[in-house]
Amino acid sequence: MATPPGDQSKTSDRLPAVDRSTQRPSPSDRTSGSVRSGMNSFSSTNETGVRVEGKTVLATLAGVPRVSIADVVYPHQLDTAHPPKETRVIALFDLKNVSNRPIRWSASQTSFIGSDAYTYSSSALSLDPGKLGPGCHTRSVSIEPGRKARIATLVEKLPPDVEIVEAVHTVGARRNGTLDRLHFRL
Repeated sequence: MATPPGDQSKTSDRLPAVDRSTQRPSPSDRTSGSVRSGMNSFSSTNETGVRVEGKTVLATLAGVPRVSIADVVYPHQLDTAHPPKETRVIALFDLKNVSNRPIRWSASQTSFIGSDAYTYSSSALSLDPGKLGPGCHTRSVSIEPGRKARIATLVEKLPPDVEIVEAVHTVGARRNGTLDRLHFRL
């Protein structure tokens, strides 16, 4: 039974809270998620994240739930090639710039390793930030020194029974010595 609009006692239209501990999620938690039909929300049962500290950024992969694309992308992207019932994995990152200069986090610089050992990219589908809540970025974000950001990255369609086991993100620039390759092992 769906919760009536405006009743926030059982659901939220915001991303799940993130516990910034270094404890890793169990395999059953890392890709689980629930989508609430008819609502602009999703949640992950993963209450811990995988935390990685680089030269420029402290990053937590807060979860990789599987969600209905109808709940996270723009409606005009739903068609026969991408039916509303299709599900995808979405990666939720919490970031803090620990450097003394602005950094840019771009979803296109994130790759995902599946349980089949193949590499997958971010999806060409565009996430609708209005469906994710205030402060959640979807493609790219510039983060000032000492500041935080949250970004969601939709993963390309995975083969059946494949789960994400690792995410790799490159941030910074080789030319000024701030290149970071962050490895999140789930």
